[in-house]
Amino acid sequence: MNSERSTRLVIERQDIEAAYEVAQYAHLDNTVRTLKKEERRLLGLIAGMEQAATGVSMSEAYDAARASARIGYSTFYKSVKKFDEMRLVDVNFLHGRGRTRMITLRYEAERVRAVCGC
Repeated sequence: MNSERSTRLVIERQDIEAAYEVAQYAHLDNTVRTLKKEERRLLGLIAGMEQAATGVSMSEAYDAARASARIGYSTFYKSVKKFDEMRLVDVNFLHGRGRTRMITLRYEAERVRAVCGC
């Protein structure tokens, strides 16, 4: 479409790169739009915490969420599980640390915060 818009008959590298810039975040943009306001705020909070580190523990994220908004652990856990199922984050057990789970974003933290409106 980019080459057609520029009235070229040949697809060039710049056309592919421009299309990729739009397509790489299509899943993130569309998925975040379906989240509730509170869920977007929580995802943005997790993204903000991850900007400083590589991954965030569930307990650290819950403590930060509880401090910024009145949220119970069940609601927090269901939201994080939903983010994992929607392929926005990965939740993995940390080896050798009992049942400690780490939350890792699948997209750049800055981009997630921007899409969430944080």
